[in-house]
Amino acid sequence: MGLTLETVASTSATKTPDKQIAERATGSDTTVLYTVPAGRKFKGMLTTARETDTSGALIAYINGKHLQYMPKSGPLYIDLVAGAVVTCGSATYATGVFGVESDA
Repeated sequence: MGLTLETVASTSATKTPDKQIAERATGSDTTVLYTVPAGRKFKGMLTTARETDTSGALIAYINGKHLQYMPKSGPLYIDLVAGAVVTCGSATYATGVFGVESDA
């Protein structure tokens, strides 16, 4: 009996390097700050310049849904999937999105 060599094809994809995201702007719910690309995910935070608000401030929209929280408690930590769109929440107070984009 002889030995048989079987070849297996490799299917590993090339990893895209992580990317640091830091965007800040003022505007409306149509002012896009960041969109998570296909095949990627985002882990980071949202911030607002309205740090003295105690009643909750509209700081951003994600996929058309507004986010409201109390900025005095610090940034709002978020995890987003591919296709998620972050837009501004105020024309008066800056909204910021900061974090790392990586392969999903």
